[in-house]
Amino acid sequence: MVERIEEHDGIPDVLYQLSSNISTAVKADEVFLFMVGAQENSLYLCSEGEECIQLTPFAPIDPGTNIVAHVAHSRQPVFSEDILGDERFPLGTGRDGSLAKSVLSLPLIQPNGEIVAVIELSRQVGSPPFTQQEKQVCNVSL
Repeated sequence: MVERIEEHDGIPDVLYQLSSNISTAVKADEVFLFMVGAQENSLYLCSEGEECIQLTPFAPIDPGTNIVAHVAHSRQPVFSEDILGDERFPLGTGRDGSLAKSVLSLPLIQPNGEIVAVIELSRQVGSPPFTQQEKQVCNVSL
Protein backbone atom coordinates (compact mmCIF):
# COMPACT_ATOMS: atom_id res chain seq x y z
CA MET A 1 0.00 0.00 0.00
CA VAL A 2 2.79 2.43 0.91
CA GLU A 3 4.48 1.91 -2.47
CA ARG A 4 1.24 2.62 -4.33
CA ILE A 5 0.59 5.75 -2.29
CA GLU A 6 4.13 7.01 -2.93
CA GLU A 7 3.45 6.79 -6.69
CA HIS A 8 0.64 9.37 -6.43
CA ASP A 9 0.61 13.12 -5.95
CA GLY A 10 -1.85 15.12 -3.94
CA ILE A 11 -4.51 14.43 -1.37
CA PRO A 12 -7.20 13.15 -3.79
CA ASP A 13 -4.78 10.57 -5.20
CA VAL A 14 -3.77 9.29 -1.75
CA LEU A 15 -7.36 9.23 -0.44
CA TYR A 16 -8.55 7.46 -3.58
CA GLN A 17 -5.98 4.72 -2.98
CA LEU A 18 -6.92 4.53 0.70
CA SER A 19 -10.62 4.17 -0.12
CA SER A 20 -9.85 1.44 -2.65
CA ASN A 21 -7.85 -0.47 -0.04
CA ILE A 22 -10.64 -0.18 2.54
CA SER A 23 -13.15 -1.36 -0.06
CA THR A 24 -11.04 -4.44 -0.74
CA ALA A 25 -10.69 -5.17 2.98
CA VAL A 26 -14.48 -5.22 3.55
CA LYS A 27 -15.37 -6.70 0.15
CA ALA A 28 -17.61 -3.81 -0.89
CA ASP A 29 -19.29 -4.04 -4.28
CA GLU A 30 -18.59 -0.36 -4.95
CA VAL A 31 -16.57 2.46 -3.47
CA PHE A 32 -16.84 6.16 -4.17
CA LEU A 33 -14.69 9.01 -2.90
CA PHE A 34 -16.14 12.49 -2.62
CA MET A 35 -13.87 15.45 -1.92
CA VAL A 36 -15.36 18.33 0.03
CA GLY A 37 -14.99 21.76 -1.54
CA ALA A 38 -14.21 24.10 1.35
CA GLN A 39 -15.21 27.31 -0.42
CA GLU A 40 -18.36 26.17 -2.21
CA ASN A 41 -19.79 23.79 0.41
CA SER A 42 -20.04 21.17 -2.33
CA LEU A 43 -19.04 17.58 -2.98
CA TYR A 44 -16.90 16.43 -5.90
CA LEU A 45 -16.88 12.83 -7.11
CA CYS A 46 -13.36 11.47 -7.63
CA SER A 47 -12.62 9.16 -10.53
CA GLU A 48 -9.47 7.83 -12.13
CA GLY A 49 -8.24 9.82 -15.09
CA GLU A 50 -5.35 9.03 -17.37
CA GLU A 51 -2.69 10.56 -15.14
CA CYS A 52 -4.49 11.81 -12.07
CA ILE A 53 -7.70 11.71 -10.09
CA GLN A 54 -10.39 13.85 -11.69
CA LEU A 55 -12.97 15.77 -9.69
CA THR A 56 -16.51 16.12 -11.02
CA PRO A 57 -19.11 18.33 -9.30
CA PHE A 58 -21.61 16.06 -7.54
CA ALA A 59 -23.95 17.84 -5.12
CA PRO A 60 -24.15 20.57 -2.51
CA ILE A 61 -23.75 19.60 1.13
CA ASP A 62 -27.42 19.71 2.06
CA PRO A 63 -28.59 17.53 4.95
CA GLY A 64 -31.78 15.59 4.31
CA THR A 65 -30.90 14.81 0.68
CA ASN A 66 -28.42 11.96 0.17
CA ILE A 67 -26.23 9.94 2.50
CA VAL A 68 -22.93 11.53 1.42
CA ALA A 69 -24.20 15.08 1.92
CA HIS A 70 -25.48 14.07 5.36
CA VAL A 71 -22.11 12.64 6.38
CA ALA A 72 -20.25 15.68 5.04
CA HIS A 73 -22.57 17.95 7.03
CA SER A 74 -22.69 15.93 10.28
CA ARG A 75 -19.08 14.70 10.16
CA GLN A 76 -20.31 11.38 11.55
CA PRO A 77 -20.14 7.94 9.90
CA VAL A 78 -23.51 6.55 8.81
CA PHE A 79 -24.61 3.02 8.05
CA SER A 80 -27.80 2.29 6.17
CA GLU A 81 -28.77 -1.35 5.79
CA ASP A 82 -31.36 -0.41 3.16
CA ILE A 83 -30.59 2.93 1.50
CA LEU A 84 -33.58 2.51 -0.82
CA GLY A 85 -35.99 2.62 2.12
CA ASP A 86 -34.07 4.90 4.46
CA GLU A 87 -36.28 7.94 5.11
CA ARG A 88 -33.30 10.00 6.30
CA PHE A 89 -31.99 10.10 2.72
CA PRO A 90 -34.83 10.61 0.24
CA LEU A 91 -32.31 10.79 -2.63
CA GLY A 92 -30.54 7.62 -1.44
CA THR A 93 -26.97 7.71 -2.71
CA GLY A 94 -27.74 10.60 -5.03
CA ARG A 95 -26.38 8.69 -8.02
CA ASP A 96 -28.75 7.89 -10.88
CA GLY A 97 -29.10 4.18 -11.55
CA SER A 98 -27.41 3.14 -8.30
CA LEU A 99 -28.01 -0.48 -7.30
CA ALA A 100 -26.71 0.12 -3.76
CA LYS A 101 -28.66 -1.36 -0.88
CA SER A 102 -26.32 -1.53 2.14
CA VAL A 103 -24.24 1.66 2.42
CA LEU A 104 -21.47 2.66 4.81
CA SER A 105 -20.40 6.28 4.52
CA LEU A 106 -17.35 7.60 6.37
CA PRO A 107 -16.05 11.16 6.83
CA LEU A 108 -12.32 11.84 6.49
CA ILE A 109 -11.46 14.59 8.95
CA GLN A 110 -8.15 16.39 9.46
CA PRO A 111 -6.73 16.82 12.97
CA ASN A 112 -7.92 20.46 12.92
CA GLY A 113 -11.53 19.25 12.52
CA GLU A 114 -11.87 20.18 8.85
CA ILE A 115 -13.64 17.58 6.73
CA VAL A 116 -11.70 16.72 3.59
CA ALA A 117 -13.66 13.90 1.99
CA VAL A 118 -16.31 11.22 2.39
CA ILE A 119 -15.88 7.57 1.44
CA GLU A 120 -18.99 5.70 0.43
CA LEU A 121 -18.86 1.90 0.44
CA SER A 122 -21.83 -0.06 -0.80
CA ARG A 123 -23.15 -3.51 -1.39
CA GLN A 124 -25.72 -3.99 -4.10
CA VAL A 125 -29.15 -5.56 -3.96
CA GLY A 126 -28.65 -9.30 -3.48
CA SER A 127 -25.41 -8.95 -1.49
CA PRO A 128 -25.39 -9.29 2.30
CA PRO A 129 -25.26 -6.05 4.32
CA PHE A 130 -22.05 -4.97 6.01
CA THR A 131 -21.37 -6.74 9.30
CA GLN A 132 -20.47 -5.10 12.58
CA GLN A 133 -16.90 -6.41 12.18
CA GLU A 134 -16.61 -4.81 8.72
CA LYS A 135 -17.84 -1.49 10.11
CA GLN A 136 -15.14 -1.70 12.78
CA VAL A 137 -12.48 -2.43 10.14
CA CYS A 138 -13.51 0.76 8.34
CA ASN A 139 -13.38 2.86 11.50
CA VAL A 140 -9.98 1.47 12.50
CA SER A 141 -8.59 2.02 8.99
CA LEU A 142 -9.26 5.74 9.20
